[in-house]
Amino acid sequence: MFKRVFLVFAVLSAVFLTSCTFVDEFSGLLGFDSYDYENETVVGSLETDGETGEKIKDMIRMLSIDSAELPEFDDMKDAARLCRDSMLNYMLNKNYQRYAGNPKLIEKASELYPEYTITQIIPASDYEAMMYEYFGGSVKISHGDGEIFKYLSKAASYIPSGVPFGGDYDIEITSLEETENTYRVSFTCSADDASEKYFALIIKREDETLYFKSVHKQ
Repeated sequence: MFKRVFLVFAVLSAVFLTSCTFVDEFSGLLGFDSYDYENETVVGSLETDGETGEKIKDMIRMLSIDSAELPEFDDMKDAARLCRDSMLNYMLNKNYQRYAGNPKLIEKASELYPEYTITQIIPASDYEAMMYEYFGGSVKISHGDGEIFKYLSKAASYIPSGVPFGGDYDIEITSLEETENTYRVSFTCSADDASEKYFALIIKREDETLYFKSVHKQ
């Protein structure tokens, strides 16, 4: 009798462990991270104008172009959809010479799309790499036209429809708390006469790089 009970217990344990492993692996394949970062214990506070604060402020600038209204999201899938224009604009402003000085790709795209005058071009692979770096996850990124950038599918690249914007809005970090694996950031965005308060949960990687987990209004 004891052997039968032990055998049943062992089988159920194996099924449970296998199910948990499957869920974790399946979640990873879908780009989900099931770890509960939001409820980690705060271990300290950092100076809002210190090195980490300035790094996070620069990350926040990727989320909008000239508005105090930032996109709100909980995962990379939504971030990739909502931040396409602002990320491409950030990339073009940050590395203008790189994307204006790629004659081979510009020539190729111009031959494929003679209707456009192409002077700056961003490879889709560069955009994908930036999205994975700053929003984490492993979901497949879809490509398409934004309001400011046009996607050239035959050249696998993006071109701006006008000159890049300067990101004309102010960011003030009001609180920067640290947990084992995250930074919890409260900040204010202001542009013209508008001002909005936000909270961002930012994940720390082992190599000390950071990425957004979520952003919401407070």
